[in-house]
Amino acid sequence: MTIAGRTFRIIDGVRRVKVFELCGISMISAEILNPDGTSGGIINVSIDDLRSPKTEIDVSTPRLATRFWKIHTLVRSGGAQQLRPIVITSGSQGTLIKDVRLRH
Repeated sequence: MTIAGRTFRIIDGVRRVKVFELCGISMISAEILNPDGTSGGIINVSIDDLRSPKTEIDVSTPRLATRFWKIHTLVRSGGAQQLRPIVITSGSQGTLIKDVRLRH
């Protein structure tokens, strides 16, 4: 299922979303949480409809950089379906994914 025209706040998965954006992939699988914390199921959501609680992703240490680029390599090689869905909730607060930067 795809939901268009709503905005969502990322609870878990900012790195995965940023990787998808960098790879030119416009949709990502997400588990939507209801206001009571229960699962509303898995949906496909446009990256443009997502907001990050972070303004940057720290890749300044070898461990953090490896974590990020490992996901990037997997997605670039066609393995995006191996990643678990991100977790989101309804909301419009946060940073657009295109504006989330990598901090080296």
